[in-house]
Amino acid sequence: MTDDDPSLPLQIQEESEQARHEVIPVVSDGLSEGESRVLDLMLQGERKTTIFAQALGIDHLPKKEKAAEVNRVKNKIKKRIDRGKTGDGHES
Repeated sequence: MTDDDPSLPLQIQEESEQARHEVIPVVSDGLSEGESRVLDLMLQGERKTTIFAQALGIDHLPKKEKAAEVNRVKNKIKKRIDRGKTGDGHES
């Protein structure tokens, strides 16, 4: 298969959907409502700390504290995603 393969976009889309159905339920299990909104934003490609802070309900905090908390939550979710990909279901 090459990059100019016309079926490549469809294959990528199918793999993405498969990941959503297999990995995302494992990742989202046990997340708070705010953390779940952060996961949704991450999947949508959002990058602005302010948007994540609003989703977590912490937009009133000072900028440094906001950034630290957003990074903590995003890192937690990324670790869960990595574990979901490897099939390791341990909680952190």
